[in-house]
Amino acid sequence: MSAGQIRIDALCEKKLRNKSKKNQKLEIFLILKWFLVAVLVRRIVLPIIFLFDRLVVLTTSLENSNSAAIVIIRTDNLGDLILWLPAAKALADSKMLSGERVILVANSNWATLPILREIFAEVIPIDLKKFRQNIFYRSRNIRKLARLRSKMVINPIVSRESVTSDSLARAIKSQIKIAAAPKNEPLPRTLGAVNRWYTRLIWVDGTHHELLNNQYFAENLTGTLLEAPWPHLESAQQAVRSISGKYAVISPGGGSLDLKAWGSEKFARIADWLVDEYGFDIVVAGTYSERNVVDKFKNNFHHPVLDRCGTMSLTELIELIGDASLVVTNDTGMVHIAAALRVPTVVIVGGGDFGKFLPYPAAAADSGIKLDVVYHKLDCYQCAWRCIYDPDVNGKPPCIRDIAIDDVKQVIFQFLEKS
Repeated sequence: MSAGQIRIDALCEKKLRNKSKKNQKLEIFLILKWFLVAVLVRRIVLPIIFLFDRLVVLTTSLENSNSAAIVIIRTDNLGDLILWLPAAKALADSKMLSGERVILVANSNWATLPILREIFAEVIPIDLKKFRQNIFYRSRNIRKLARLRSKMVINPIVSRESVTSDSLARAIKSQIKIAAAPKNEPLPRTLGAVNRWYTRLIWVDGTHHELLNNQYFAENLTGTLLEAPWPHLESAQQAVRSISGKYAVISPGGGSLDLKAWGSEKFARIADWLVDEYGFDIVVAGTYSERNVVDKFKNNFHHPVLDRCGTMSLTELIELIGDASLVVTNDTGMVHIAAALRVPTVVIVGGGDFGKFLPYPAAAADSGIKLDVVYHKLDCYQCAWRCIYDPDVNGKPPCIRDIAIDDVKQVIFQFLEKS
């Protein structure tokens, strides 16, 4: 090796060391930044929000308040709602709530779901983004709830959020307020204080599946056994589509968490295989916010596709899924819709909250649910998506990135052979 080459190698090594030091400094800076933000939010921002809410309630006139009712707060995501529906029906039909007017305070993303009108006398939609960010929208809805005269407020959400569901429950005047609370999990200081807003806490095991936690909460509250905790939906079987053959619904988006998305190119390869080997037509679905992911899927897919991304109401999505022969998706709310409709469903699952939502308990198959998961098991599972590994260039953790296309094909093949 020449002297010149040695000097070049030494210079490159020095640059790499300097870059590594810069990266370390940047990482330390980011850690300190988010630590300071967390302290600021917990010590200053949240108390100001809670004080604001309290002032709104105290200045709200109760002259035109509504008649007494039971109010249930459920403002989390669509998948959470689908998993909760059996418990919701059990609550509404229980002797404890028999003859009572039951109102649901709901996430506006799914508040129009027709089945809710069959269970509840009234559904009050809340746009969570506006509720968090728009002070006028927040105060208007706090006043609306403050005018409710409630016999009882129930917040069955296990992973409660203090600035949304807890604040909504706090705004309602009631002598009895009951909430779910996770045991076996570290209790944030803020949540410990917020727990005092309730008169009773029903402690559920945060490590159990959400279906079982919903069942336990409903049984503990009503004293009545819930025999069938498995979700079930009916479809009108009238999906508006321009295809006449059997079709598979592909959903490459990651829902509320992009890092759960397996990859549009991989979904495209699965879709190509379904067309070539089984003659499926392909429908791609997702929310409007997943448009870029769906476009990337279409660019890598080599056959005609019906694009229904961001174009359907929730009712139309249920109809589309209900008439499908197969659903292949990431861990999103679409999984639970398909499972509730008893449509064969294959899900790519990471390890962040493995076991809490997916896979379903084995007993679910006895109810006709056709759901299987594909995953890459690591020792760090159940990390709450606080990954200890560096993500790849696409921002994917290894538990998602390393799921093989052939493994997904194998699970689909087994499903189709059974059919």
